[in-house]
Amino acid sequence: TSTIANMAGVSTSQFQGRDIRDSSRPYAISQLGAVDFDRYTEYNDKFDVSKFFESPHTSIRTTNWKLLTNDDKTILHELPDETTDVASDHPERVAELEKILDEECITWNENEGEMAVRDEATKERLKNLGYLT
Repeated sequence: TSTIANMAGVSTSQFQGRDIRDSSRPYAISQLGAVDFDRYTEYNDKFDVSKFFESPHTSIRTTNWKLLTNDDKTILHELPDETTDVASDHPERVAELEKILDEECITWNENEGEMAVRDEATKERLKNLGYLT
């Protein structure tokens, strides 16, 4: 949102994000809200949800590392491998990336992740587009 607003010459003071055209960024931070795995396990009761985050989590990615974390668990990937958790082998890297999140004041407020969509037709369109489950 900040990138588009900056390109349009609109004030970005109300946005939390940064302009992604800044190529000097040494890392990228993203967040993902809660996931409901019921629809997955409904079709495949053997679907292994243990390797995924069910509750909201934050991700920080550098050129060589990707950390995914929340209050429940922390996973570290040495890129390009995004299947093997190497957090226990690299606790110093976990600490370094968590420190960046702390310094950037990146937190997850569950209320911020909720969408205020009350119209059933809009909810259905968003479901069809894959934004809601």
